[in-house]
Amino acid sequence: PIERVLHGDALSGIRDATVTVLSPFAEDLVYGLGNRNERSVVLLIEVEGFRALLPGDIGALQEERLVANGLLEDVDLLKVPHHGSRFSSSASFLSTIRPEIAVIQCGENNHGHPAPETVQRLAERKIQIFCTLFDGTVSTEWNGKKLLIETGD
Repeated sequence: PIERVLHGDALSGIRDATVTVLSPFAEDLVYGLGNRNERSVVLLIEVEGFRALLPGDIGALQEERLVANGLLEDVDLLKVPHHGSRFSSSASFLSTIRPEIAVIQCGENNHGHPAPETVQRLAERKIQIFCTLFDGTVSTEWNGKKLLIETGD
């Protein structure tokens, strides 16, 4: 079944992980915040001290809102928002979450994603970058001690 989730909801049934919905906020759906991408589901997954942020297609508007509301903190893994669009992964967003690893999901002819500016912001912070356009499939697995990453088709 399809279920609508909102800020503050917690998802269960995913092994030992805690999955928290950071966005969208109820008022985003009522008042139609920005464009549709800004209303994407943003998830924080935590398991055994490992933290991953999955921010869907949000852009700078929702990133700044999450930062301003104090809803973000350090994460180990970031699924880069909006396929690495130049309108996502703002400097303040990246400085707040300080990821060690970033995964960009995009393909050929995908509106020029990832944007060079976004890749540069990640690289300036010494974040290890994986991109499906160049690396093929990117699979991650937390083994309880470290993150295992596998690339290729």
